[in-house]
Parts: sequence; structure tokens; C-alpha cells
Amino acid sequence: MWYCTGGTAAGGQTNNYSVVGTPAMANNGSVLMLYGLSERLNCEHLFNLLCSYGNVLKVKILVNKSGSAMAHMDSQQGARYAIQYLNGRLLLGQTLELNYSRHSYIADYSQGGTLPDGSPCWKDFSNSRNNRFMTAEGTSKNRIVAPGKIMHFYNAAPDSTEESLKEVFTKSAAKPPTEIKFFSQGGKSSTGLMEWTDSDTALDSFVLANHQTFFTGSGQAFTLKLAFSNNTSLDQYPGSPTS
Repeated sequence: MWYCTGGTAAGGQTNNYSVVGTPAMANNGSVLMLYGLSERLNCEHLFNLLCSYGNVLKVKILVNKSGSAMAHMDSQQGARYAIQYLNGRLLLGQTLELNYSRHSYIADYSQGGTLPDGSPCWKDFSNSRNNRFMTAEGTSKNRIVAPGKIMHFYNAAPDSTEESLKEVFTKSAAKPPTEIKFFSQGGKSSTGLMEWTDSDTALDSFVLANHQTFFTGSGQAFTLKLAFSNNTSLDQYPGSPTS
């Protein structure tokens, strides 16, 4: 697999994302190579890893090249942000390496193999409702920040408790947050902030548990959404994404 290097190490500066709803088409410089991946990761996990930096079109884990994958973002800018904020980070104890691919797209791979967890090694996310930059409103609510130890959570069930939220992480084989602060409960959904002991542990939990579905006492389904925050304290009121 050919690739070229590029990008800088992860940083903490907030940026504004300017590309909205880019069509699902091949874009030079928008396909990434990812290396240093744990065997625990599947396509959904890599979508979670990248979705904070741009819309994700396709993910392909290379079953014949251990620890490697390709991801097609819908813009060059999304690919640049992913490299800037994720290259060199630890994920599940391994150092991530993100580079640009020389490929301009990822071909459909309907007859691909399966991963150790039984999931497919290739997935199309171009129509995923969990892509966060598909509309101007969604884009305005999602800030581009580096992974840290504090996250926003939103779209949680209105009857959520600390215990029920922590259980979502435990069931995903992720470490639950050490502290949770609600900013709204009841109504249509619950929102707030979560904190972990360090940013590496938080990134692991973000990748493993983001977009997990859980249910209210009455059986209504909610998809928990997580977003890294530049808050330094749970006492700061979040300008949280709510899309």
C-alpha cells in the first residue's frame, strides 16, 4: 500500500470547520492511512475516532496488513484535522500514525472479510446520521478540538443517571468516567459533561462507547453522543453540541 506522509502532531487549538455536506465523491487528499491500530478496533470504532473532525464516507480495515486501515473523509480539511489532532496519540495502548494515502477513494468492497469480532472489514458511512457536519446547524454546534479528559455528552435518555451512563461504557469494554455532571435532565434528552483521569483513557472510551444505543425504562432507544470539550473543569457550563 502506497502512502505519503503529512500533517502535524495533535494540538489543543480550536478551529472552525467550514465544509458543510460535501457530496460523497472522491477527493484528492481526503483518504487517510491509519497505522498502529489495536485488533480490538472495528469500522464503527474508527468512524468514532474520526467523526469529530469531518464527515466519514468509508472505512476499510486491511485484514492482510495487521494494525492498518484506510478512511475516506468527505473533505481535505477533515483529513487534515484528523492528522493534526490524532497523529501520535495513544489509542488502546498503541501509538496512532495517520498519513495521507495516494489513493483518491476507497473502492466498494462487498466481498471483503470479517474482523475478529465478526463485523465486516469495510463499511460505507456516507449516509450515517452520526456524521456531524452534514448541515450548517450541525457544523456550527461541533467544535474541532484535540482529545482531552473532559467530554460533552448529549442525546442521552431523559431518565439517565450516573449509574446508567457508566453502564454504557462498561458494556462497551470501556472505562467509565470518574465524574459526571448533568446540565439538563428530563425533557427530550439529557446532556452534560464527563471527566476521565487522563486524555488517553478518555480517547479509548470515546472510541469504544460513542454512538452506543441504550434504552429508557419505557424501552425508548437513544444513541449516546460524545464530543471532546476544551473545558478545563466540569463546573464550566458547556457550549455543547446538541445535534
